Amino acid sequence: MSWQQASEFCGRNHLALPTEAEWEYAARAGTTTPFFTGATVGTMDGYVNVSDAYLHEHQGEVPYPITNFSFQLEIHDGSATTAPVASYKPNAFGLYDMIGNVMEWCDGY
Repeated sequence: MSWQQASEFCGRNHLALPTEAEWEYAARAGTTTPFFTGATVGTMDGYVNVSDAYLHEHQGEVPYPITNFSFQLEIHDGSATTAPVASYKPNAFGLYDMIGNVMEWCDGY
């Protein structure tokens, strides 16, 4: 789904995409650490679906070419591509999939 499609869907349903500040507030869930899970990248294990060690070990399972490996994390999320909603732990606000898995669309992009 493109940003345009997401924005149009929201408009048809009297909704709006969050602003970047609203998304950041929801994703961070009131935390003050560098990551909403703690002080280091490793604390995100179990909370996010991102370009990680698992993806790089299972590249052959991905149905499209992955050429940008600039965001490789030393965690294993168990998924080479997108995962079903709520496959990972929620943040402190009870929100799932705030980091990774799909594009985080915000208003104004």
